[in-house]
Amino acid sequence: MKRILTILTLCVMVFTLPAAALADRMIVHVTCASSDASYIGTDWEGYYQLGDYQFMDGDIFELDVGPIDVYTRITDYDSSPDIGEVSSTYNVTANRLLKGFTVEQVLQVTEDKGRNRGYSATWYIYYDFSPVTDCLVIH
Repeated sequence: MKRILTILTLCVMVFTLPAAALADRMIVHVTCASSDASYIGTDWEGYYQLGDYQFMDGDIFELDVGPIDVYTRITDYDSSPDIGEVSSTYNVTANRLLKGFTVEQVLQVTEDKGRNRGYSATWYIYYDFSPVTDCLVIH
């Protein structure tokens, strides 16, 4: 029994990458919310981009660290689409990489035509970054 546990432990050690090997990888989760968007419209779509990666609300994936370009566009699709955009660059430090962090963006979409002309919807976008601490390699 002791020999089986030793072999099992050895297999786990061989196929598990240490945290140090993954120190340049992050998992990113994005969410967005607006409490006043219904005043403008009901057909909203978000476009989210980190660096060269485009993804949809709620997707999770790994991303290289360093300077990260964060771009968000929220669109109300009606007969005259209304668009709000915001972009920024965030620099990830070693401390942030180890502990994780959140990038928050705020943007406004203003109705340009119709009965709600001039009304705005404020959107809050949160990019939550978490360090990858363990990963099994499967061959």
